[in-house]
Amino acid sequence: MMKTHHPKKDRTTFVWTAACVVLGLVWVFLLFRIYIVKTTPVISVVMSTYNQSDLLPQAIESILNQTYKDFEFIIINDGSTDGTSDVLKSYAARDERIRIIENEGNKGLVYSLNRGLDLARGKYIARMDDDDFSLPVRFQVQANFLNQNPSITVVGTNNYTYIPPEKDFAFISRNQSFKALIPYVIKPYDLTDTAITSYFEVPILHPSSMIRRSFLNQHNIRYSTDYPSAEDTPFWHEIILKDGSIIQLPVPLVFRGSSSKKKNYYSQQLNSYHRFLKNSLSEIWPHNTTQKWLTRDDICSILKAMLPHVGTRPYLTVDAINHLQQKYTCPKTP
Repeated sequence: MMKTHHPKKDRTTFVWTAACVVLGLVWVFLLFRIYIVKTTPVISVVMSTYNQSDLLPQAIESILNQTYKDFEFIIINDGSTDGTSDVLKSYAARDERIRIIENEGNKGLVYSLNRGLDLARGKYIARMDDDDFSLPVRFQVQANFLNQNPSITVVGTNNYTYIPPEKDFAFISRNQSFKALIPYVIKPYDLTDTAITSYFEVPILHPSSMIRRSFLNQHNIRYSTDYPSAEDTPFWHEIILKDGSIIQLPVPLVFRGSSSKKKNYYSQQLNSYHRFLKNSLSEIWPHNTTQKWLTRDDICSILKAMLPHVGTRPYLTVDAINHLQQKYTCPKTP
């Protein structure tokens, strides 16, 4: 007996099968999105290290002890020849948030930091140096600030200039000054000060910074190999030139370390710094200052030279320049 073919039934089966496939794909997509959200950290901490096995533990501990826990810690070992590798392996075994990246030989800070930026997955990038110490609330304060101020590209903090030799940070829990930052009201000159000063000095402390990764990727901003040992100066200035905004919060949330650097490091830093000045100020202040750091008089001269350029950038206003002239106690402009 021949079976009767039912086209309508076949179509119904096909529709149900297709619907099940579509629903299955939607579920897979949603589960994938949930997995990505859960496994992608909010903050990527980027730190390069080279032969700092003695100071490295305190730097790492200060990050692992942050009150804000949603981060990955990318540490680039730049060809260290002391016990740095052993220190890093020990910490990585204890905390899965740590990602150790090994350079093949000593490539330098610029190469290492750019490698960290390329590997970062977080919404925000927090810089850290291997001889510094971040207070426990640093990430909490900075991430909250960036969440509440989407127009800000970079937020830095003030800093303490040394780490106590006894490494007793118990007083930090008693220091409630950071509460003044929640909420922090942006003052009129917070952004113009950093924008203008980026032409001739670092507007914020590099290892105190937290940066929107999307802005760096959107504008293809990385550290320049043209300025070794002074890589942050042109980095911040490029962010300003691409219409980014940089702000420094007034409360110190970082301790500056005291690692010894070789004399040739500072010589290279000064040379890089003055190459940057020649480029950034070529049309504003074409003076030759190749043998020294800028003095207060130099800065006052630069600010005065900026007055004819008022209006060429949004932050170059007479009021903003006058405010900085007062800040640097410059003689009054006639």
